[in-house]
Amino acid sequence: LVSQTFSGLRQMIMMMCVSMKGGKACEAWRDRRASCEDDANDIKASMARVNCVRLVLAYAVALKLHMRIAHDGYVRGVIDAHQKRMVDIDRIRLRGLLTRQEFELVNSMIPIFNDGGVAQGAKQLTPAMIEEV
Repeated sequence: LVSQTFSGLRQMIMMMCVSMKGGKACEAWRDRRASCEDDANDIKASMARVNCVRLVLAYAVALKLHMRIAHDGYVRGVIDAHQKRMVDIDRIRLRGLLTRQEFELVNSMIPIFNDGGVAQGAKQLTPAMIEEV
């Protein structure tokens, strides 16, 4: 089921990138003509592609994070230090993929208590992770 989800995400990105028309520079590239200056539609199409890929990657990392804490966190109620370290790494990955507002929204939904959030800096990381860095 998870592999089908990732396959579907890949297919969605590919279809979006292929079907996004863009402007005159994209048209020249598709027709294998000499390139020209990007116009407003080229810039909008590029930003749409970047945002789509960025958000799909963030979704994949969030799904991975959820799967990581699902068994130990939801069934037993606690996670061990290694799992907490991996959750911190996933949160850092999410912070790199999302804007600050998007990250704060997603981070507030991660059910880990006694933690101020990765966005506030390294002082919030687990002690085991700080020792290794």
